[in-house]
Amino acid sequence: MPKPQKPTNVFVTNGWYMELPGLVSPQFESLSGLSKKTGTVEVVDAGTNVKYKFSSQIVDFGTITLVRPYDGSSDDVLMRALVNASITEGIKYAGVLVKRHFGNEVYRIAFEGLMFTEETYPDFNTGAEEKQNISYVANVDSWILI
Repeated sequence: MPKPQKPTNVFVTNGWYMELPGLVSPQFESLSGLSKKTGTVEVVDAGTNVKYKFSSQIVDFGTITLVRPYDGSSDDVLMRALVNASITEGIKYAGVLVKRHFGNEVYRIAFEGLMFTEETYPDFNTGAEEKQNISYVANVDSWILI
């Protein structure tokens, strides 16, 4: 994993990092919505009126949300370009999300077909003291813990 930039993107002990071509160290504070599920097919036995349920074997990897602070780094510019390409042109990405805890890598999630569908900015309140967190919503074709 590339070393985070300093001082604009300070290395944190707990957080998520995305490894995509061109990104140096985009740090995310949270990842939510990571899930996978399948549907069911129901068949009723006409003789017994018993309903049998089978897996449809169609896997839905759901929608994820990533949240990161806008910190003025070059990663902010590149993230804006990646998200814009996804939203306006339908571009999908393959890469890895890395979870770190107390500075140690906990696990990695390899994903395919990550397509950003929404970018949400916070209120532009000039009197606010909190960070300016930006959230990114994305669909994922598939993911696997590695």
